[in-house]
Amino acid sequence: MAILGFFGIQTASFAALRGNFAAGVFLQVFRPFSVGDFITAGGVTGTVEDIGIFVTSFMAPDNVRHIVPNAKLVGDAIQNDSVHAFRRPRSYTHTSTHWQVYFDTNRMIVDVLGANGFPVPRIPVAMATPSANEPQAS
Repeated sequence: MAILGFFGIQTASFAALRGNFAAGVFLQVFRPFSVGDFITAGGVTGTVEDIGIFVTSFMAPDNVRHIVPNAKLVGDAIQNDSVHAFRRPRSYTHTSTHWQVYFDTNRMIVDVLGANGFPVPRIPVAMATPSANEPQAS
């Protein structure tokens, strides 16, 4: 490398190419994502179109193509949204109101289904009867 530098050939670009090449080999061997996966990596979110030895190309949801060096992908966290067939919905309900939202939602489902003729199971609720020793409310 020093000899190439002596003759005026820039060696810093060779080091960058080596890093991208090593990262490309890593991506080909370990396959953290495949072509067609929707991922977020290297600061880019999109569908993977091509995984090359030096760069990977993405198509963003707004139809913008991003070409990212493989070293940047390997050096960053990779979020692959296409690994599982479905995703678990996130609950954005505050914990103090979770049960109220749960019961209100279930009541609404029962009311709508019952109003449209669908059979809905009724959940039995046991009511405590006052015993003879307890004072009665007037």
